[in-house]
Amino acid sequence: MATASEFCPSFRQPPVVQTVVGLQFSPLVGLKSGHFGLFWHQCFNSEEWSIGEDMHPLPREREQFGNKRLRPPVIEEEAEIPGVRMRLTNAESTKAVEFQGNRLRCLWSRGHGESDTYPTITAEFGRLFGHLEEFATKWNLGEPRPNLWEVTYVNLIPQGELWQSPQDWGRILPTLFVAAGPAVETCPWTTFTGEWYFEIPPEAGRVKVTARKVVVNRDGDVGLLLELAARGEFKTAEGPVPWQAGFDIGHKAVVRAFYDLTSAEAKRHWGEQA
Repeated sequence: MATASEFCPSFRQPPVVQTVVGLQFSPLVGLKSGHFGLFWHQCFNSEEWSIGEDMHPLPREREQFGNKRLRPPVIEEEAEIPGVRMRLTNAESTKAVEFQGNRLRCLWSRGHGESDTYPTITAEFGRLFGHLEEFATKWNLGEPRPNLWEVTYVNLIPQGELWQSPQDWGRILPTLFVAAGPAVETCPWTTFTGEWYFEIPPEAGRVKVTARKVVVNRDGDVGLLLELAARGEFKTAEGPVPWQAGFDIGHKAVVRAFYDLTSAEAKRHWGEQA
């Protein structure tokens, strides 16, 4: 079997519909509401990117090991930052950026039958994070020091050839769902929402796999939503890990999990390429 660095399967028609990469960093001390507009004006082409509705800020996250709780509470006190998350969307609605006082996330949605490659996505994120660092320096907001990375792939598998009912999900994810699903004689199984967690050794992070049935459009069509989200903290015995290395760890772990969890039948359906 190929090593993690060499393993990179590809598909002619992958089911991925959205890719998310992001960094959590030390809070930008002194950030005010007016800086959000300045960030949009100075770091984006305002004619191509529009401001969406304000969103609640994402909570401070940790990815710890050695604790009995999977999600131990975050007890560190941090500098106060505005309680808002700004969302910007490009003209084609295929890309979005979310920014708050301690976080930057980029979301790419598949548009026009195509999806961006991982190197393209990380390169564009790197350019944007570089703008943020320059912006923070210019306005004396402090250095945004990354402390947690995240990489997420959202896959949508429509009802159809691969599955008709949840009882068929074992054909797609044979190690997560038993063949024909759970059986209760008088009560047929109709849906499922669940999460599985996998450690990225050696305690480099975790991959969270989420599966559930969703309604995908106004016509009431349904699909199986399969989300694989990896995240980890920037901590090693030798010192901080460059944020690009964190993304690489998450990307490789998610790709490996997706490949190993899906069936040969599903991979053929998506056009696995040698």
